[in-house]
Amino acid sequence: MKTKGNQARQDILESLTTDEPLLLQSILDSIHFYEDKYGGTFLQTLGKKDFLTRQEQLDAADWSYFLSFFDTDQ
Repeated sequence: MKTKGNQARQDILESLTTDEPLLLQSILDSIHFYEDKYGGTFLQTLGKKDFLTRQEQLDAADWSYFLSFFDTDQ
């Protein structure tokens, strides 16, 4: 799924020095894991829910943390 946020993250990844891409690729992989698990972006899925299960709360915290590395909409 191509989105503005995905393109912004890809642009950031391409502009990094030699050591940084490995870390950021790991962060991107984690973001993609949650996007696949929940079938959309954070704001399209957990960010819209009024009530989260305990597992969703944990996932939302982790997902938000990974997204915080990028200054784009979640």
